[in-house]
Amino acid sequence: MIPRSCVIIGCGYFGGRAVEKLHRKDPHSKIIVVDKNKDAVLVKSRLTGENRCPVFF
Repeated sequence: MIPRSCVIIGCGYFGGRAVEKLHRKDPHSKIIVVDKNKDAVLVKSRLTGENRCPVFF
């Protein structure tokens, strides 16, 4: 399976769910999250175990 790349804009309720579902479906996918709230993005990156995930605030 070819790893996917996704960009999630906003890490609120729906953005957070999108990150979780995408990670569950394909753990090797590259997920980029863009949000102004640094803490919300860091919580999601810890849940998925993605320390290599690019994060933009």
